[in-house]
Amino acid sequence: MKIRRIPFDIGQAMGIGVDFDFRWAYDEQTSLVGVGYSFYLEYIEYFCNFVSKYARPYIDDQALLNHEQAFLTQEMHHAKAHKHLNSFLSAAPAIKDAFHPRIYPYLQSFHEAHYKPIMQGIAEGKPSALKDALFKIAVFESKNCVSSFIFFEQLFLGSNFERTCASSGNIGILYLLAYHFAEEIEHCDIAVDMCQYIFQEPVWNAARVQSQIFDLHHAEQESLTAALHCAQQLGVKTDIDRLSSSPFMTFTKARQIELINVDFDLNAGTVLEQRKFYVRHWDEVWEPALRQRVLQQIEERTAAID
Repeated sequence: MKIRRIPFDIGQAMGIGVDFDFRWAYDEQTSLVGVGYSFYLEYIEYFCNFVSKYARPYIDDQALLNHEQAFLTQEMHHAKAHKHLNSFLSAAPAIKDAFHPRIYPYLQSFHEAHYKPIMQGIAEGKPSALKDALFKIAVFESKNCVSSFIFFEQLFLGSNFERTCASSGNIGILYLLAYHFAEEIEHCDIAVDMCQYIFQEPVWNAARVQSQIFDLHHAEQESLTAALHCAQQLGVKTDIDRLSSSPFMTFTKARQIELINVDFDLNAGTVLEQRKFYVRHWDEVWEPALRQRVLQQIEERTAAID
């Protein structure tokens, strides 16, 4: 795994301020889903960080511990980068409690219902709570890997890269999400390995495929609620149904249903091939080209101010 850093001021790149344009993608609903997803991503990174402190003592495989540390370092870099966008779009500052350092007020109910009881149980030394948390993270990383495939497939693959860059109203947000999704693809297997190492059972069984892939899951509602909040802040009219029917959400759900079953393996077959392909292309092709565009835009903005 590689520890990457965004090589410019991401807040400046996103045009945080009066000239901000949320339309980073090819359609408005997908753009809103993306900025909403930014909130959920930041939240879950800190959840992972909390859980890690309690999970690491159960692992005596040094190679896995090293991979987990790299995974966590990437996640904390992501959280720091997303703060710029999220703090700007949130109607009120993030708050903290005894377990989580940054909870945006409109996600408070999700925190109280789905995460705080687990975190409290972990802090109290309950093995069942740690198991719930690690399986939750492993499921998230698995599903997010597939979401990331769709992101690059729809926006970057082939001629889509030039088309996306030309039509994007905010290549800073585009860069932030692409950087994040590339690293999600790279490290997604670590959470699964951690979970399966400690509990000696597969992440994906028939019951979990049904509840996490086919049934409506609260994580999807969290990201959509965040997207709806962003729309309200930006004065854009939409609703949960329109957001959930956006191209990105529609393609992602279909691909998750196609790929994730009881035999789903992030380190085998075409899934592994895609992981390697997208990470390599981000590092060698798409990131340098997108970075050049972002730096040029920053230079133009700076010159206009001067």
